[in-house]
Amino acid sequence: MSAITVTPQTTFVSERAASIAHLSVRLGSIDVSRGFTIAGMLLVNAAGDFDHVYKQLAHAAWDGFTFADFVFPSFIFLMGASIAFALGRARGEAQSARAVWVRVFRRTVLLLLLGFLVNGYPSFDLATLRIPGVLQRTALAYLVTASVFLAFPRALTQLGVGAALVVVYEVLLRLGAGPGAWLTPDGNFAGVVDRLFLRGHMLTPAFDPEGLLAVLPTAATAILGVLAGRWLRTAKSPARRIVGLTAAGLLLLGGGLALHPMIPINKSLWSASFVLVTGGLCSLLVAGLHGVIDVAGIQRWAVPLRWLGKNPIAVYVLSSLLTTTFLAIVIGMGGPAPATLHVWTFEHLYLPFAGCPETASLLHAATFLGIWTAIAGFMERKQIFLRV
Repeated sequence: MSAITVTPQTTFVSERAASIAHLSVRLGSIDVSRGFTIAGMLLVNAAGDFDHVYKQLAHAAWDGFTFADFVFPSFIFLMGASIAFALGRARGEAQSARAVWVRVFRRTVLLLLLGFLVNGYPSFDLATLRIPGVLQRTALAYLVTASVFLAFPRALTQLGVGAALVVVYEVLLRLGAGPGAWLTPDGNFAGVVDRLFLRGHMLTPAFDPEGLLAVLPTAATAILGVLAGRWLRTAKSPARRIVGLTAAGLLLLGGGLALHPMIPINKSLWSASFVLVTGGLCSLLVAGLHGVIDVAGIQRWAVPLRWLGKNPIAVYVLSSLLTTTFLAIVIGMGGPAPATLHVWTFEHLYLPFAGCPETASLLHAATFLGIWTAIAGFMERKQIFLRV
């Protein structure tokens, strides 16, 4: 199997090593943070009954914020942090510009293809294939962010570009919309763009939460990750790294909450307040894990998360395909009560045991998480890494 991260294998560094001014490896805290994100994704996506889940494991219907809404932006943020290490390292090694750009475009194309695989499986009906998706959004945000990183070496310029992307997006959202209409699923300009270019290939007829226009603020989230990664690479002491990330996280979080009454926190729109709040939470997460894992060296508890974090795309793609398979296989076809394998498993193995459907749904997802953690551990031991 061919590998998916663009960075070298994770190295857990000691406090002494962490004091080196210019870190050239991907820190263990980045992998563990990503593993936390993948674990969250599995708990959200592998629910036994999507109509019965605990509130924090379901996406907000529109405005609002739950743990489920934090999963995708945290993955995007950490992708940005990895860009700072991977492409920063390539720049430091004086690799040719052509080689670096080929690498960026190759990764973008492969992520797009994997996204279409996840969306199209098992029927691959091109007439109804959903074009947007998680990996498609990730691919385009990666392309924009990597381009910004390579074209504008200064951190302040990168921050300015990220801010500009959010401002431009917020202005575009309001085009042609009446007062307040830009806040609705069918009244914002992002939906107009999707209906114009993707009609018949969207999650819903009016709007797709992974649509085209919101690539702009998603890239801004990744740019915040780039800046966090740069800070981890260049700050001269562990204390400075932790304090800097914590301060930035609190500032972003506070700014997003202050902006919420005017621009609601909304994952589907990837609103400006959503960018700030999730960027702040991600910064705080990385700061805390950097202190615990990279500096204090308290690592053993995080090994399962590290397994997931070192093979994130493999786990995401394979688990998505397996879930779709369970939803496609029908048991009792032609009988009085046919059900998909997913539904049958939930109703016969989990619901009678748990009683409460929400608890049964969570147990189903937790089982799925345990299975994929074990698979990721096996892949780690066999040195199998899916890289693009």
